[in-house]
Amino acid sequence: MASHLDAVRAKEVWQIPKKWEIDTMEHLNFDDIIYQTTHSYYTLELKQKENPPYYKTTKFNPNQFNTFGLEWHPDKLVYTLNGEPTFTYPKIEV
Repeated sequence: MASHLDAVRAKEVWQIPKKWEIDTMEHLNFDDIIYQTTHSYYTLELKQKENPPYYKTTKFNPNQFNTFGLEWHPDKLVYTLNGEPTFTYPKIEV
């Protein structure tokens, strides 16, 4: 389990600007998919949303217990569903 200090160190490595949001899980309506999304200066201000893709949809079973996670590495973000990687977003230098 990552600590608060780990999160602070990760933010220092990534030099996170003011506009930044990580959605490990967004569930809309009664769909059987979730959205895992990285909102950042790159996607919000520079409008770069395709290269690389800034989100991914993943099928899940809304009727069972699920865990949604994020592994924060110096060079990438790895989103997970039930402990399995589902989407990787690379660190982008702008």
